[in-house]
Amino acid sequence: MDDPSDAAIKVPPAFISYTPNSKGDAVHPPFAQPTRKSHTKSRRGCHTCKRRKIKCPENRPSCVNCIKISTPCTYGPDKPAIFPPAKHSHLTASNEPSLHLRPSLQSTPGEFSLTDLRLFHHFIITCFPHLPLGNSKVWVTDIASFSHSYDFLVHSLLALSASHLSFTSTSDLQEVGISHRLLAIRGLNEALSRPPKTSADADAMLATCYALAMQSSYIGESVEEFLTMIRGCQMILDQQWPNQLGTAFQHLNQESQLQIISSKVRVLPDIDPESIVGGTRSLEALSPLCQQPLARKVLQYLLDIVNSLAHSSRDGWLPFSTVPYNPPAQIDSKTRTSGYFNCANLCSSLSSLPHAEFQLLVSPDNPVMQILLGHFAALMVLVYPVKSCDWTNENWGIPNREAVFQLDGIFKNLPLGMKGFLEWPRTITHSL
Repeated sequence: MDDPSDAAIKVPPAFISYTPNSKGDAVHPPFAQPTRKSHTKSRRGCHTCKRRKIKCPENRPSCVNCIKISTPCTYGPDKPAIFPPAKHSHLTASNEPSLHLRPSLQSTPGEFSLTDLRLFHHFIITCFPHLPLGNSKVWVTDIASFSHSYDFLVHSLLALSASHLSFTSTSDLQEVGISHRLLAIRGLNEALSRPPKTSADADAMLATCYALAMQSSYIGESVEEFLTMIRGCQMILDQQWPNQLGTAFQHLNQESQLQIISSKVRVLPDIDPESIVGGTRSLEALSPLCQQPLARKVLQYLLDIVNSLAHSSRDGWLPFSTVPYNPPAQIDSKTRTSGYFNCANLCSSLSSLPHAEFQLLVSPDNPVMQILLGHFAALMVLVYPVKSCDWTNENWGIPNREAVFQLDGIFKNLPLGMKGFLEWPRTITHSL
């Protein structure tokens, strides 16, 4: 664009006067002399154009001026922008990190597109996590308000929103959700390598784990990733950071979470009896395969859930909540017969296993564990009509049977002689 000062010297030709000199030639006034066209000053040009004192078109990797004279074109280092330009949503983990407000915790690119703004709006309005229970307002006020200071947290929220939109609408955003998920996990791992300094630091890591765990159920591919993220929540809570630094989250203690659960699940629908009978038979058939102590432990967990479902859908649902829980030392007969403490919270029990046992649980090279995880996924499908009561007064929309985990990957990797043990789980998850 021309400099505004040019307007003062651009006089229409009809108004330019002249006087003849002694030779009869026209003499133009000084202001009528042709002027050099000005340009906006830029300090981002290449070194060659700066040396030649000409405007650089700033083409990358070589500008047009250097190409014309066959000269190497080199640029100096770019200065970081306070507000980086938006890029396409398909981010990759190889993007260079941008300038951050919190260098000690920032670790992922801070560049977002219009699609990402749509996803963030969808998160605030519709798909904030329901965990931890009783924290809906915390997600849409506190967590959302400081998320811009933690790129890994933003990416986890966008990942959850993209996967939820892909599942509940015609939008094909699953690839976008996976891209954001990879960035969130990379940033979270880096953040976890250093202890948090503020309550916001700790809340950002905890919120990221919860968001990624919720997204796992909408991706529907890996039971192991779901348990890993729940394990991350448990590990952060075990560090006692909320107690030491404070937290925006509420009701994190076991008693408060259990009270909220109990208040929401007083009246629940019954579960199909035939599905429960089929689950019992399928799990009992696995008994000869479960020779390792961990396999026997997991098998017993699952049998306890099925037996509780046969007694009451409420009793079977309670152990599936992701609230860390340790049963009291003494249990009265009424509590014992109700099945309430039969599994003492299945998700937390599995995700809280010692490191070596947890690695054995999620190992894709252990076919027995893979079959047990397939049954775990099937039981999650069975209790989803019940578990939806946990989302009362929230706008999540109820996941159907295809919303949880598909078992095609597990089935494909099983030895031929063991594929039959996955028949009941695949029937329940509609994978047949």
